[in-house]
Amino acid sequence: MREYKRNWAREHNGLKGRLKNNKNQNTDKTHCIRGHEFTEENTVLKIQHGKIHRVCKVCRNADARVAQRKAEAEYRALLKTDPERWAAKRRSRRAEQLKRIGWTLEMFDKAWEKQCGRCAICKRVLNLDVKHNGAKAHADHEHVLPPKPREILCGTCNVGIGNLQDSPDILRAAATYIEKHRMEG
Repeated sequence: MREYKRNWAREHNGLKGRLKNNKNQNTDKTHCIRGHEFTEENTVLKIQHGKIHRVCKVCRNADARVAQRKAEAEYRALLKTDPERWAAKRRSRRAEQLKRIGWTLEMFDKAWEKQCGRCAICKRVLNLDVKHNGAKAHADHEHVLPPKPREILCGTCNVGIGNLQDSPDILRAAATYIEKHRMEG
């Protein structure tokens, strides 16, 4: 390569005059394609086709949000145009979600019948709506590998025991605390 080309490349490649290592054209880059700096907090390493790539977290998260909005719009459009296909797709998505936490659709349906559509803790009447609200049915599971299914809870009870780390001791202490302050007031 001619000297003037080498000098031009050094000045214009973002390396501030340093020589590029000859392994990969991107390893010495300090910013992503959208201009975000590759810092320790903003960089994720991703393995793709056997090679390790740096990915900007800001860009990755923005792309994921766009993809999610697009998928939700397609899902809602399908509900309006073809409710039967939407119901089949919803059931398939639900089966996939349940599978990740150790449940099957059959196990869920059996538990639903056994619990008469009520929360196992507070006995609140549950619904199977797509919309998230306090009365939406949640398939509870023990947080071990592989996850062990327990029972169906309302969103409030599910979040409550999750925030109390699924610990009976912490739950008992919380109940004692509430009873103590209820008597004082």
